[in-house]
Amino acid sequence: MAMSDDRIITGIEVTDGSQADGPQLANLIQKTKANGVTVQDVVGDMAYVSDDNLEMCERENITLYARTNSAVSSAAKAQLDEGFSYNKDAKRLQCPAGCLATRVDANEQKNGNTYLTYAFSTKICRQCPFRDQCRVGQSKTKTYSITQVSETHKGRLEFEESEPFRKKLDIRHRIEEKNGEMKSAHGLRRADSSGLFAMRLQAYFTAYVVNFKRIVNTLPA
Repeated sequence: MAMSDDRIITGIEVTDGSQADGPQLANLIQKTKANGVTVQDVVGDMAYVSDDNLEMCERENITLYARTNSAVSSAAKAQLDEGFSYNKDAKRLQCPAGCLATRVDANEQKNGNTYLTYAFSTKICRQCPFRDQCRVGQSKTKTYSITQVSETHKGRLEFEESEPFRKKLDIRHRIEEKNGEMKSAHGLRRADSSGLFAMRLQAYFTAYVVNFKRIVNTLPA
């Protein structure tokens, strides 16, 4: 579902339960434009952050305000919270006990991210006093994996830490409130009839009703 700043529903996409939310963004934007609404910003949850959606928003000059999947963002921090650091001289990862990785295997994915797997000495790890608190010491393979995000993802993560991004994301609760209104006050929580076609009709008529209510409530007395 797409909604304007005035909390008017501008587009709805109804799919079966097996479909993800992210791929529906392009259709929602096109429906919103077809209804005469100019789209400059999109505010949503992390389901909408994908390479395809980011490229589409860039082509359409649309700013996407949604957080990157937590798995990607945590990888970007290089997991230094656990005490691991990168030794520039040895060009190897160094564990909290000061031991260097014996080798590193790199695997570059289509999304531009590089996945690095550092292997540590099994003999040294077994004798390490930190083995019970260390992820490497507890693992059977004695390896530690880090994701090096691409430059595109780095820029995205930096944008998500900016003040304008955080301020814009504060209004995301409005769409959840609208969903709650449609479900609790207008019966959309439960399908009236079976089949996807019937569910679409129910969603469209429900959107029409809540839009009409919103328009009436915003009219001057």
